[in-house]
Amino acid sequence: MSHFTEADLKKIYDANDVDGNGLFDLAETKKAYAQLGAHAKHIDNFEAEFNKRAKDGHISFDDFKHFAVLQ
Repeated sequence: MSHFTEADLKKIYDANDVDGNGLFDLAETKKAYAQLGAHAKHIDNFEAEFNKRAKDGHISFDDFKHFAVLQ
Protein backbone atom coordinates (compact mmCIF):
# COMPACT_ATOMS: atom_id res chain seq x y z
CA MET A 1 0.00 0.00 0.00
CA SER A 2 1.37 3.39 -0.96
CA HIS A 3 1.77 6.34 1.37
CA PHE A 4 -1.65 7.96 1.95
CA THR A 5 -1.88 11.15 3.99
CA GLU A 6 -4.61 13.33 5.44
CA ALA A 7 -3.95 15.76 2.57
CA ASP A 8 -4.68 12.95 0.07
CA LEU A 9 -7.88 12.16 1.93
CA LYS A 10 -8.89 15.84 1.96
CA LYS A 11 -8.54 15.98 -1.85
CA ILE A 12 -10.97 13.06 -2.19
CA TYR A 13 -13.30 14.66 0.35
CA ASP A 14 -13.33 18.04 -1.37
CA ALA A 15 -13.82 16.48 -4.82
CA ASN A 16 -16.91 14.62 -3.58
CA ASP A 17 -18.50 17.45 -1.59
CA VAL A 18 -20.94 18.04 -4.45
CA ASP A 19 -23.01 20.77 -2.81
CA GLY A 20 -19.93 22.48 -1.32
CA ASN A 21 -21.35 22.64 2.19
CA GLY A 22 -18.27 21.03 3.81
CA LEU A 23 -20.32 18.03 4.91
CA PHE A 24 -21.06 14.63 3.39
CA ASP A 25 -24.46 13.03 3.16
CA LEU A 26 -24.66 9.25 2.80
CA ALA A 27 -24.41 9.27 -1.01
CA GLU A 28 -21.33 11.53 -1.00
CA THR A 29 -19.73 9.38 1.70
CA LYS A 30 -20.31 6.15 -0.24
CA LYS A 31 -18.85 7.63 -3.42
CA ALA A 32 -15.75 8.99 -1.68
CA TYR A 33 -15.31 5.76 0.31
CA ALA A 34 -15.28 3.78 -2.94
CA GLN A 35 -12.51 6.06 -4.24
CA LEU A 36 -10.31 5.24 -1.24
CA GLY A 37 -9.57 1.83 -2.74
CA ALA A 38 -6.87 0.06 -0.74
CA HIS A 39 -6.92 2.93 1.78
CA ALA A 40 -10.51 2.23 2.88
CA LYS A 41 -11.03 0.55 6.22
CA HIS A 42 -12.99 -2.67 6.03
CA ILE A 43 -16.42 -1.86 7.46
CA ASP A 44 -19.03 -4.60 7.76
CA ASN A 45 -22.09 -2.36 7.80
CA PHE A 46 -21.21 0.89 6.06
CA GLU A 47 -24.60 2.56 6.45
CA ALA A 48 -24.78 1.76 10.18
CA GLU A 49 -21.28 3.16 10.66
CA PHE A 50 -22.25 6.31 8.78
CA ASN A 51 -25.43 6.72 10.83
CA LYS A 52 -23.50 6.28 14.07
CA ARG A 53 -21.31 9.26 13.15
CA ALA A 54 -23.86 11.39 11.28
CA LYS A 55 -25.43 14.44 12.82
CA ASP A 56 -28.58 15.48 10.97
CA GLY A 57 -27.71 13.02 8.20
CA HIS A 58 -24.23 14.48 7.53
CA ILE A 59 -20.64 13.85 8.55
CA SER A 60 -17.66 16.19 8.66
CA PHE A 61 -14.17 15.62 7.27
CA ASP A 62 -13.03 14.56 10.76
CA ASP A 63 -15.77 11.91 10.79
CA PHE A 64 -14.82 10.77 7.28
CA LYS A 65 -11.23 10.15 8.42
CA HIS A 66 -12.61 7.18 10.37
CA PHE A 67 -13.33 5.41 7.08
CA ALA A 68 -9.73 5.62 5.80
CA VAL A 69 -6.38 4.08 6.65
CA LEU A 70 -3.89 6.95 6.85
CA GLN A 71 -0.13 6.39 6.85
